[in-house]
Amino acid sequence: MADNILVERAKLLAKFVHVEEKRRDGEPYFNHCERVADIVSRDPEQKEFVVCAAYLHDVLENAKYPDLIRHMIVNHFPHEVLCIVETLTHDKSTNYNKYIEDVCMNPHAFEIKIADLCDNTKDEIPEKQKSKYGSACITMITKKKIIPTILLE
Repeated sequence: MADNILVERAKLLAKFVHVEEKRRDGEPYFNHCERVADIVSRDPEQKEFVVCAAYLHDVLENAKYPDLIRHMIVNHFPHEVLCIVETLTHDKSTNYNKYIEDVCMNPHAFEIKIADLCDNTKDEIPEKQKSKYGSACITMITKKKIIPTILLE
């Protein structure tokens, strides 16, 4: 998929929100967002709003001012982007398993979350977290009864 104005806008917003964030290994957090978007965009038929949502998948969880970021998404992206990003935003008051079930209800959020989990498990992470992510993948695949292509690569 060729870069376009919406995807470039999503990249900029993700860079802005994650500007000071680092991953466990010290790498800029935005690199994770870029890898997730790259995984999702491997499908040449992928819709641009899904790639935008992949870049933005963590912005509401990580933003200092999530209401401002939500407002920016509403005003600068198609409605579908906000729906996907909100679905992918884990409200800590919601049980993680319930959150994963909700993600499975949205096919685009499902695809992005699988890419997110795959990228997250490439990091050196505690065994408890790796187990949590692995269980989430199994739950998602079982619920949807499909194996995402990313897992077949």
